[in-house]
Amino acid sequence: VRIGSGRYIMPINSIIRSLRPTRDQMSTVQGRGELILERGELIPLVRLYKLFGVVPSTDDATKALVVVVEADGRKCCLLVDDLLTPQQVVIKNLGEALGRVRGVSGGAIMGDGKVTLILDIPGLVELAQER
Repeated sequence: VRIGSGRYIMPINSIIRSLRPTRDQMSTVQGRGELILERGELIPLVRLYKLFGVVPSTDDATKALVVVVEADGRKCCLLVDDLLTPQQVVIKNLGEALGRVRGVSGGAIMGDGKVTLILDIPGLVELAQER
């Protein structure tokens, strides 16, 4: 996926669907944060650009994309700017120097030589449930 000028890898087996939500689908619930009403279910929204401290193309969810992901039977919506071409990658551990980065499970060296972070979907779902 792309968020601003950054690319991130999302395991395809965690993705349920993607959508561009309408204003009617979005709500904010005190103590639970932002939620997306998708197919009769209220699903927490995680704005990845805030988590990773990057500048998105837009912060308006109705102009961005929401990727619905699932881990351990729990779902969350991840706000991204764009979906990119699926690719097979080799996962590399971040190593002890970086420690544990919340929402990131590792990295991969892409064909263009750039390192891309791999999103930790179970960790992001857990983070969404905490809100």
